[in-house]
Amino acid sequence: MSKSDILKVPIIIAISFCLLFNISFMASCKETAPAEEVSEKEVPEEANSVDTTTTAEETTAEEVALTTEELLSASRRGNLEEVKKLLEKGVDANAKDDIGWTAMMWATVNGDTRIIELLMDNGVDVDEIDNNGLTALMWAAACGYTDAVELLISRGADVSAIDNNGLTALIWTAINGYTHIAKLLIDNGADFEVMDSDGLTALMYAEIIGYPEIINLLTESASIN
Repeated sequence: MSKSDILKVPIIIAISFCLLFNISFMASCKETAPAEEVSEKEVPEEANSVDTTTTAEETTAEEVALTTEELLSASRRGNLEEVKKLLEKGVDANAKDDIGWTAMMWATVNGDTRIIELLMDNGVDVDEIDNNGLTALMWAAACGYTDAVELLISRGADVSAIDNNGLTALIWTAINGYTHIAKLLIDNGADFEVMDSDGLTALMYAEIIGYPEIINLLTESASIN
């Protein structure tokens, strides 16, 4: 496989996600089929006594799932006040959806520093990863959100964290051509020599794709160090 072929997948993923998650989302609703009606005559008393505890447990689980979805949805839609209210109710700020995304990640791909800061003030794990190993900082870097990157770094985000494919925030930045963010990451200690699972560094990506400013930045950083 050529280097050009290797590049296609991460580039498409990065660009597609940035475009997809930057638009406004409608809250997703899960339709549930109505439970079958059962008359009291059809249910033995013994069953009623057993089902009471089970129903209570199921209700609690459903309530937790509902509030978690509400938090994720509010963050996804950029509803700061709703996020604040849910956090005040005690909803877990680190709760995830099916793809491993937290409210922080939804806020990050929208570049919403208001919600990002609110979540961090409420104990969110700034380095939590999704199912592909990406952190909020990686998404902010991949999408080109300077303010979000600065905020995350200022609150201790790991600039050298590596995802499941060996990519760092700096490599994601190099793939998408954000020179200003690349410099910000390097100035804060990002390791520019890291190779991904295909043996490619941030500099190699920049050279293959053709980002002269990032190439110069990374070359200069290498010569200094």
